[in-house]
Amino acid sequence: MNELEALAPAARVALRHKLAAWSDQREPHAVQLVEQSHDLLPKRITNAQLSGLENIVGQAPTYREIRAFLDNQATRANKGGRLDVAGYWNALAEVLSMLRREAEQLWSEVAPADLADRQRRAAIDELHVRLVREYVQHLVAHSLYLAGLSQPDR
Repeated sequence: MNELEALAPAARVALRHKLAAWSDQREPHAVQLVEQSHDLLPKRITNAQLSGLENIVGQAPTYREIRAFLDNQATRANKGGRLDVAGYWNALAEVLSMLRREAEQLWSEVAPADLADRQRRAAIDELHVRLVREYVQHLVAHSLYLAGLSQPDR
């Protein structure tokens, strides 16, 4: 069940506005993370990996599935001796995990007081995935932009 869609219409509108504002505020953070790892693009972190990340994040119903993808990418990089790449995936996983607290904060600003604890947790889980999607959208867009700048003209 989509707990966020169960909100009253006014609360849904307020949440959409808060999500848009949150996305605008967090874009510079995503850009900063990319800038810190720009030397990995596009050779060590490939466009295919970034597209895979975007696809997983766009389709995953839970953060657990997103985290499994990130952990798998880090493990593969570690096994291949690419510690810098593993560090990238681990840093991204840490940032995305921390968005859970921001989801809790946003939820507290629009949440109905009479929601059962199970419903509240489910709603926050959904909101966390939405925040992750917004963040990753900014991250991938800037990564692909930087990767394109580093490619010689063909």
